[in-house]
Amino acid sequence: MHLTNYSLNKRSVHYKHTTDESQTDGSKRKLTLVWKQLSEMFGNERIERTKILIKDLINKTILAVVPQLKVEHEIELPRGKKPDLSCFQVEFDIFFF
Repeated sequence: MHLTNYSLNKRSVHYKHTTDESQTDGSKRKLTLVWKQLSEMFGNERIERTKILIKDLINKTILAVVPQLKVEHEIELPRGKKPDLSCFQVEFDIFFF
């Protein structure tokens, strides 16, 4: 079973529940607020560069697993048992930027 940090941490005596969206010291808060806090600490230019680097990391990670995705695709939909498909598509959205 997979437990997220939140699942474990919310029971901690040190966990601070967030009461509204603008609270900056809560244990769990919106990523947009975290980006804003980081921009205030380090400057918007550095944070925007960090976001670009994170997007690059995500893209490179997906590219690294494409060969294995092709193998899994062929296992799940072997030739002759699938419609006339010659490729697959990985779709994802980055909502937090």
